[in-house]
Amino acid sequence: MIRRVLNRRFGGDIALPDDPQTLKSEEVIDLLLSLDSPGRRPDVLVADVKMPKLSGLGVLHALMQARWDLPVVMMTVVSDESIHTVAKRLGAVGVLHKPFDPSDLLTAVRNAKAARVLHR
Repeated sequence: MIRRVLNRRFGGDIALPDDPQTLKSEEVIDLLLSLDSPGRRPDVLVADVKMPKLSGLGVLHALMQARWDLPVVMMTVVSDESIHTVAKRLGAVGVLHKPFDPSDLLTAVRNAKAARVLHR
């Protein structure tokens, strides 16, 4: 659903691994860093807080450690405000609580892209 919604609105390439459920957090970081070249770097990363073999918060932490300036929108089914606080502290520009309306995702991605433009 996420790929379809974002592709319909923004077009272009929506990069998703073939099977994101099998990736480990260090593999995601390697994937993102491999895209760190002109014209390949993603505008925004949308990640789930809790995934099999992968923590979205761990990815945020690794990006922060690498000093990689990439706007990240997190999504979660957990309604605990501490998740929101930790995600923001690690650099997330937004946190969506599932289930969410596709328009909320579009707004979050749009805002994340705008935030990136302002910080350049």
